[in-house]
Order: sequence, then structure tokens, then C-alpha cells
Amino acid sequence: MKLELTTWERIVLYQIVGGLRGPVALIRNAGKLLDVLELRGEDAEQVWLEITDRGVVHWRDQARTWSVAIDERNLETLLTNAVKGFEGWQPGDVKRIEALFAKLGLTE
Repeated sequence: MKLELTTWERIVLYQIVGGLRGPVALIRNAGKLLDVLELRGEDAEQVWLEITDRGVVHWRDQARTWSVAIDERNLETLLTNAVKGFEGWQPGDVKRIEALFAKLGLTE
């Protein structure tokens, strides 16, 4: 699965996957996804990413997009299932949520 993600989408996916709980096999696969999704080093600097002591994430470059490749089918399935099952969506983000669902090939 190859995705072109906005910074918001990449951060939201990272937070969703980072909040998963379950057996060791699921957590190992979630860790692999986090490695792909995490904004670190130069990527984080490009968007002026900041994470507060309370875990609130801020960034300045709203227009930046990222090419992300998820090469294992089981990781793709884990990601789409995690997004489908996520219950923390905010009504003000509905357009961004719909765009993310479309990129992942999901319907409501």
C-alpha cells in the first residue's frame, strides 16, 4: 500500500496505531507501523513538529504531504482495521476524516 498523507493524516494514524492494545503479535506489528508513520529527525524539522509535555502535537507546515509505503499485507490490514474501529474522531475534522478514509479505501 502506497499512500500520500498530509501531516495531519500521518500524525493521526500514528496516534491511532500507538493507542492499540492487544496480544504481543499485534503490538509487534503496531510497532512496525509506528516505525513507518513516525515523524522524526529531518521529517519532523521540515514541519516544525513539537510535542508538548502533555503529548499535544503542534506543527506549522499544513500543506506538506508524505509518501508512505506499507509493504506487508498484515500491516495494511492492521492499519485499516484500527482506523475503522477508532472512536475518537472529532466532528470538526469530518472533511479530513473522509479524505483519509478515501485514501485507505474505506467506507463508513
